[in-house]
Amino acid sequence: MATARKRLGVIVPSSNTIAEEGTLAALAHDSGIAVHFTRLRVVAIGDGADSPAQFDEAHFAAAANLLADAGVGMILWSGTAASWLGWQADRRVTGII
Repeated sequence: MATARKRLGVIVPSSNTIAEEGTLAALAHDSGIAVHFTRLRVVAIGDGADSPAQFDEAHFAAAANLLADAGVGMILWSGTAASWLGWQADRRVTGII
């Protein structure tokens, strides 16, 4: 009887074109992990008021809920927003997902 694969969920910024490929390559050696992706709409990073709004808690909650529908055991955020929004924002995201 085959062992069930662990399910990993990954939230990816929508403008990121390499996250899925890189994640799958990093985990290629482990056939016991199934990776499931969803996207968070991120189209511009900058000083404008619209930029931080892309990382609103409700958007992360919606993305995490989609991954939860797939029965994932862990959710990762594959973004670098904490580098300019700050660690407190990152901790809020961690609490949501």
